[in-house]
Amino acid sequence: MFKKSWVIFAYILSSSTFLSSFAYASQYYAQLEVGSSDQNNDASTKQGAIRSDQAKTVKKLSETDYLRINIGHQITNTFRAYSYFQMDDSPELNYKHFSTVSQQVNGQPTELKAREKIQLQKKDYQLGAGADYLYPVTEKWTLSTGAQVGMYLSEVTFSNDVKIRNIKGMKENIGQNSTNSGLTAGVSAGIGYDVNDQWKLETGARYSVFDNNRHSLSYFPNKTHYTFKNATQYQVSASYQF
Repeated sequence: MFKKSWVIFAYILSSSTFLSSFAYASQYYAQLEVGSSDQNNDASTKQGAIRSDQAKTVKKLSETDYLRINIGHQITNTFRAYSYFQMDDSPELNYKHFSTVSQQVNGQPTELKAREKIQLQKKDYQLGAGADYLYPVTEKWTLSTGAQVGMYLSEVTFSNDVKIRNIKGMKENIGQNSTNSGLTAGVSAGIGYDVNDQWKLETGARYSVFDNNRHSLSYFPNKTHYTFKNATQYQVSASYQF
């Protein structure tokens, strides 16, 4: 029911944005937004505890920079609706991890001294629609608050070159891509300044939630599950009104 309601809302909102273009062509605008995002996350394995390097990894994957493009219409001086595309990008991580693990080898309990060479990167994409209520404070300054709903696509590229140092020739390269998608929704608040009749500068914050954004990656000797639940974003933007 939750998913169905959000999909219906997104369809109605994006349709109204598109149809309004015919009635308010003079108030059509394009907005370029850049910012930073900090995602709340959780990491776990079947054993419950995670390694210290995995805890650091999930924190770094959660800190991203993003670029966003909004296309919409300021329907009145207090209301605007838009469609958006957003791309988040985490820095590429490269590091080595050394561990000793007890496992059965040829039916015998054996201590394996492992060296992992790990590379990974996370990219997120969003497509959706939103609306803002605008409150003019002065002739130049405007406060805004709004909401958005859309779909996300999240990709984690992962490579793990595992070598057992105390057993000759025992090694494995684990390369995998983990992809997930689902619904996202958020609320925002900000302040804007009208430079002139066409150009406007804005800054603000946004809080977004993600439905079931979970990735499973193959470390040695077990898989680790990363869940990215929500994000707090801080941004600056410039828009041009036609």
